[in-house]
Amino acid sequence: MTMLAFAVTGSSIAPTSGPPTEPDHGVNETTFDRLWSGDPDNGSIPADSSAMGELAAYVDIPFDAPPRAVDQWNEGDHAEFPETDWRTSAVPENTATSRGVFVRDAYVRTFAISPSTRAHLSPNETSLYVAPNGTVFATLDYRVDLPPSTNTSDERKTWSVLDTESEVALRIDNTTVDTVEGTATPTLTYAELNERPGTEHMLTVDAEITVTLEELVETRVEHCTDPDNESTCEEVWVRNATTHVETISVRDSTDVTAYELVASVRAVEYPNGDLGVGVTSPQPWQGFALENGSVSGSWGFYSARDSDWDTLERWQAWNHSITVVSPSVPLQVHAFPSPQSRGPETATEGSVDVLASDGHTAPAPSLPESIDLDVATGEFTSSDRIAVRDDGSSRKTPVVVHGLVRGVTVERSLGELDRVDLATRNLTVDVVEVSEDNVTLAVTLRDNETGAPISTDWTTGIVRVNGEPVQTNEHQYLTKHRQLA
Repeated sequence: MTMLAFAVTGSSIAPTSGPPTEPDHGVNETTFDRLWSGDPDNGSIPADSSAMGELAAYVDIPFDAPPRAVDQWNEGDHAEFPETDWRTSAVPENTATSRGVFVRDAYVRTFAISPSTRAHLSPNETSLYVAPNGTVFATLDYRVDLPPSTNTSDERKTWSVLDTESEVALRIDNTTVDTVEGTATPTLTYAELNERPGTEHMLTVDAEITVTLEELVETRVEHCTDPDNESTCEEVWVRNATTHVETISVRDSTDVTAYELVASVRAVEYPNGDLGVGVTSPQPWQGFALENGSVSGSWGFYSARDSDWDTLERWQAWNHSITVVSPSVPLQVHAFPSPQSRGPETATEGSVDVLASDGHTAPAPSLPESIDLDVATGEFTSSDRIAVRDDGSSRKTPVVVHGLVRGVTVERSLGELDRVDLATRNLTVDVVEVSEDNVTLAVTLRDNETGAPISTDWTTGIVRVNGEPVQTNEHQYLTKHRQLA
């Protein structure tokens, strides 16, 4: 493996760590300033900061969707990770290393999985969702510790490195899906991790490092061309070279959850020509786009760096090390439930209206203390189902449903959607009983032509009493209570 020297000036003062201060890799300045949630929000504003940069100096700033800039940043920063020579190993913080007879400070570590989203689903569940087809960026390093040379009057022993090799394999569970050789910054890919949405897998980066050394022993002996004539004798050095090969394996594993979006999309046309669209998914999902706007559900997003990569420990001969600032800092997208007061939102005004949203209720997660964002508390209801009305659709643009992982989408042409016919409904509300504290109502919803009872699940409409949805049928009173003033 060809390695490049990593030149760093040593210092007894610990290097300053933290997020990068300048945009790079084609990420624009406005987006760059929003990427570093979890950084100190102390109001320290660098000179010539943008308006977004000034705001980011005080608060963390969420995204409505997984930002593409995270994957763009990770790919560029991964390529800038230093390649050392065989004398040096550059190790991120909190990284387990291995050693052999000659190999020291060997490791491999996952730098980033692209695209992926760490979903904060509940207080004890933070699944790492990965796309069915993705890329794994990793880093690999080690150093070779040569035995000391010796030199006596009769023997000289020296060691040298003849060759270094590495092979890195990506394994999904126990199956190898990609390999790459001869690089400290392997990029590996996988595909079709979508046999069943929600399936958990072990993603392992496995590296095999091989070093070949030569041990050269020179021994001084007396050599005589004529054993009977002492004058023909002279001292010569006899060379004997021995080759030593050592192979050592290192690995890094990450638990991931396959994320393939499964969504049901239905449409209805109102008598005045407006378009109604309902979307539902059993998985957490981000929202959907229509011709005249987009709708975001109950999930917000932020990105934050892995602080383990802020600095590198640079190990050299005789176990000497110095700490240096890392030139490569990976980012991770995170998803979190927004406060209930926000609910689904549209990116336009007037043309697309959210009619209803509901889903399952779960305990709200807590974010790391360093993250300063408005997150749901207590319990939250996810937007599993969202219904909207679009008053200006031409029916030519498909509905695109977006998942929590960037690039994972479901697209449905309006011409292919399940259509729900509108029919005139007859809603009656009768007072059944009034007490000092409560009122009990009987709510009945029927088809106006046939008189048949109509279910009020989300696909056909929602009846609300005191702001809460209720189910109705022909044979049963469904009561809602409220405190009387």
